Amino acid sequence: MDPAEPRRIRWAVGLTRAGMWWEALAAAFWPLGVVLALVLAALAFGATDLFSSRALIWLMGLVALAAVLAFGWGVRRFRRPSAAAARLRVDLTLPGRPLSALRDRLVLGAGDGGADALWRAHLARMEQVASAARPVAPDARLRWRDPVALRLAGMVALVMALVFAPAVQLGQG
Repeated sequence: MDPAEPRRIRWAVGLTRAGMWWEALAAAFWPLGVVLALVLAALAFGATDLFSSRALIWLMGLVALAAVLAFGWGVRRFRRPSAAAARLRVDLTLPGRPLSALRDRLVLGAGDGGADALWRAHLARMEQVASAARPVAPDARLRWRDPVALRLAGMVALVMALVFAPAVQLGQG
């Protein structure tokens, strides 16, 4: 991030990058979140009472395997968002891509008074347009990554456990 940039642009790019981090984490690790939410909901409702100790050991092994696989899947798919990508995302929302234009340099006609004056006018216009920079709202596009909405089933199960599960099961009794 260029320290000479106006604070508003740095703020917009920084918040956009933070949103891109959320997008990347959500896109990569939503299966792990579903596994953990379903396991926590099952534990809150006392699912351990339904199985023998031998079956419970096997079930815990399967859950651990599912969690490890989901974590591995997430690690493999995670891509760290760069500042340049966040800057480009903000730039694409503005007319004329002013953030890119402000980093351009005059090559042809440098040293010519008319070309220099025109270039300064162009940069002044791009600074004016760039001053309207706003953070771009994140969208992890989970509705396409999870077409059967398993993530929502996990969240509903977890919320139901928090609302309806006996307090004894939640460790408060």
